[in-house]
Amino acid sequence: MDGPMMNGSRDYGIFQINNYYWCSPPSGAFSYDECKIKCEDFLVDSIEPAVKCAQLVLKQQGWTAWSTWKYCDGTLPSIDDCF
Repeated sequence: MDGPMMNGSRDYGIFQINNYYWCSPPSGAFSYDECKIKCEDFLVDSIEPAVKCAQLVLKQQGWTAWSTWKYCDGTLPSIDDCF
């Protein structure tokens, strides 16, 4: 878990999925909860829920949904085919 960000949101799990848009935070704070999942489910041993949500994030917003992508864009081999 990372954060809080300037807007009070946090990022969860291996893919650093943000709770404001993608998962329901434990605090009960507002979330769009696009992945229809509790954020705590990204903190367990199984990464399957995180992978499914990351696929949805990528489909809806592309790599730029991750704020740190700007540091990697154009510098790493593409992994688009992995998703």
